[in-house]
Amino acid sequence: MCRVCIICGSNDFQIKSEKFCSQKCIHTHGRNKIKEIKIKCKYCDDYFTTGGPYDNHLKTHKTYHYYCENCDIEVFEKYGSGRFCSSKCARGFSTKSKRKEINEKVKTTFIKKIIPKKCPICFGDFYSSNKTCSKKCGHILSSINQKNKKHKMVKDTSKMGGLRNGGGKSKQIPYTNWLNHKMSLNKEEIKVAKELDELKLNWNRNIKGFPYTTLDGKSKKYYPDFIIDEDIYIEYKGWITKEMEHKMLDAKIKNNLNLTIVVGNDKRYINNGIKISEIKKLNLFRNYMK
Repeated sequence: MCRVCIICGSNDFQIKSEKFCSQKCIHTHGRNKIKEIKIKCKYCDDYFTTGGPYDNHLKTHKTYHYYCENCDIEVFEKYGSGRFCSSKCARGFSTKSKRKEINEKVKTTFIKKIIPKKCPICFGDFYSSNKTCSKKCGHILSSINQKNKKHKMVKDTSKMGGLRNGGGKSKQIPYTNWLNHKMSLNKEEIKVAKELDELKLNWNRNIKGFPYTTLDGKSKKYYPDFIIDEDIYIEYKGWITKEMEHKMLDAKIKNNLNLTIVVGNDKRYINNGIKISEIKKLNLFRNYMK
């Protein structure tokens, strides 16, 4: 059977094929098939697939023709999807139906802004939602506010017991006594605790409160620092105020407390109690020593 190429009609087959005599005829057949699928440009002989490639090619001819959906202007060059002539029309089209409502909101906002205000720094009139008329006045105002915060008066607690102004907060250190009772004490209280450990007394950190009346007539509870054999109490004070002195005395009288006050090295409070080194000399503890 004689084979005939469907492209050029030749009988001289150079490749093993039933329809094409050469590779060139195969490519020619492929190009013709692509042309049948693609769209030919109406202004030139080029072929393009539908959609983006064809639309972009039409721009090169500058003959793309449509009407903007927002402003109805005739356009000869495509922008975006081809519905609008510009980004302004594209954004404005979505709010076109609510344009009156939006204009009213803008109008009321503008009216609020045009009400004059007085600058707290230069006392000049300005029209803005800011606190000052300019950045310069704003910096001055912020610096004044910061100075006021730094120099804010601190409440005087020297007559209330507890911490004094500038005295700082005592650091609490974990401590375990010779009876394996765990507690938290400051440095001065640890000195007292070591003295009690050396005497081998049955002591612990006190958690029991005793009622007393303040100088102002208020009812509160007083908590001594240490307890020995459930009936002897020790209180350590590095400094003493009138309120503290009244508190300890009133609690001692009202609750019949066996209370011993230990003071620090401050000479002003020597007469208010005993020193840490004098704890061993107390007759109060002789019955408990081993």
